[in-house]
Amino acid sequence: MSAVELVEHPRGLGRGASFARVAAVYLVALAAAALTAVVFDEGAHLHAEGPLRSFSILAAADLAATLVVFAASLFYRNSSLYDAYWSVAPLAFVLGHWALGAPAHPRAILYVALLALWAVRLTYNWARGWGGLDHEDFRYRDLQRKFGGGLRYWLVSFAGLHLFPTLIVLAGLLPSASIFAGTESLGLYDVAGAAVMLLGVGMQATADEQLKRFVARRTVRDAICEDGLWAYSRHPNYFGEVCIWAGPVLLALGSGQAVWWTPLGACAIVALFLFASIPLMEARQARKPGWAEYRRRVSMLVPWPRR
Repeated sequence: MSAVELVEHPRGLGRGASFARVAAVYLVALAAAALTAVVFDEGAHLHAEGPLRSFSILAAADLAATLVVFAASLFYRNSSLYDAYWSVAPLAFVLGHWALGAPAHPRAILYVALLALWAVRLTYNWARGWGGLDHEDFRYRDLQRKFGGGLRYWLVSFAGLHLFPTLIVLAGLLPSASIFAGTESLGLYDVAGAAVMLLGVGMQATADEQLKRFVARRTVRDAICEDGLWAYSRHPNYFGEVCIWAGPVLLALGSGQAVWWTPLGACAIVALFLFASIPLMEARQARKPGWAEYRRRVSMLVPWPRR
């Protein structure tokens, strides 16, 4: 029996006990991140200067926390233990800039407040729909069937389901280096950036609620949601997520410190949705009656009038 087969899912553990275990894992991950940040902050081998130095330290801390969460995923044989990390880690990351001595400029405060609004809402949405440690995302189960439940699958899980999302989010947080370094007064770029982020939070929240209500009242399991935003975009929640990562690029432009690599992360996240997340979701939806017609009439990502 291999090491990854030693621990079974804790069947019947219950949501409360499952949440307690996940919270404990994330607290250990936070402690590992803090310790890593201290070590890297004191290390003379870090050659980056200014805001990039802080970003480098926080990136190392983020990777350390990811390793802790992966170890827990392996222990519980459940890669969905990482799922909340997407919304929890970015807020801890940006707060880390202040912990490392960045000034509390109004632009930075605005950025952190908007990111916190997104993080709290998305984490809440994850928590209310999470079934506990017995639950695992269907895409991860598909990968287990494809690669088997042994070492090959867990290498894929580490690289594709833990490390890769962490790196993508780190890229999405690149604007923070400019936002926390900038001293320019708030201007039109900041207004636009804040508006885009608020739009993203609003669209995600609205789309999630509309889908939740639809699922609760549907009488046919394979029915397609065309309520509200879902009548104008096949993935309005993903469009909201894109807005969350596009807004900080505008804030970075307002800071006067933006450089050529500032928008690369936002572009990478758009590519992730277009070439990975959406195709995977739509392949699963394609078996539903009426999907082809819905797909023909409704925009894929950007809300748009129906054809």
